[in-house]
Amino acid sequence: MYIRPERAECPVCGQSSYSSGGIHPQCAVKQTEAEEKLKIDPARVPASKQKAVKVAIGSWQKTCPKCKVVLHIRKKKCSCNYIFPDRMPATKSDD
Repeated sequence: MYIRPERAECPVCGQSSYSSGGIHPQCAVKQTEAEEKLKIDPARVPASKQKAVKVAIGSWQKTCPKCKVVLHIRKKKCSCNYIFPDRMPATKSDD
């Protein structure tokens, strides 16, 4: 009489896993995608908690001076109703 070895249960789908790692490959991909979605994205964080988020500002981003939210450079208005000036004041250059 042959006795099957006990298979590990996949932590994502709950079914017995055929993989040696204990998780199905397709379930591992789903889990990784879910973790990527949970990473902090300034656009998805509620306005009340955006002040605590520290994000490296890229060349196509700017920070709202009122609420410190990181926005795309082309945004004219922040969610806190701050309206960005059309152009930044020119700086004097020493000629």
